[in-house]
Amino acid sequence: MKKKSKSIAKILYLISRALALIYFIFLCYSLFCLLTGIHMKISGNGQTASILYPFSESTLLNLENHKSYLIFGFALPLLLYAFFFLVASDVFKVFTLERLFTKENIKYLRLFYSINLFLPLPISVLCSFFIEIPNGLWVLLLVHFILGVFIYFLTEIFTQGIGLQDEQDLYI
Repeated sequence: MKKKSKSIAKILYLISRALALIYFIFLCYSLFCLLTGIHMKISGNGQTASILYPFSESTLLNLENHKSYLIFGFALPLLLYAFFFLVASDVFKVFTLERLFTKENIKYLRLFYSINLFLPLPISVLCSFFIEIPNGLWVLLLVHFILGVFIYFLTEIFTQGIGLQDEQDLYI
């Protein structure tokens, strides 16, 4: 790949890896606060749980204070998006490598398209039994589906690329 493409892929790799880390840190900090009651404020007759910035009285997050929302509307989406950005960073890392068409790289692409094609809808349906799903979420599911289909086709191109690369290696 060209140097410009590799540079863009490296930047996107770093951004998506940082986003994964941020989501994971938010999740861990929030769970710590929710489980221990430290850096929390309950208001609205117990209806709202506010997670505070560390060592501060300023609100970081306002959450509905019932278990089904905290699990299915807050913790699960944070966990899944931390995982999404972690796997996305692996996909961007593929495009920084010298040799694109390898079975290892196809493994990252397959994982990424599988996550986008097969995880959002069942998770959303599961969550809909416990919390009200906002209408805008269905648009997000469509975006994940389209992304999954696009990466599926990219994976197929990579698979053909391995075949061509292997043939070329035989001629040399």
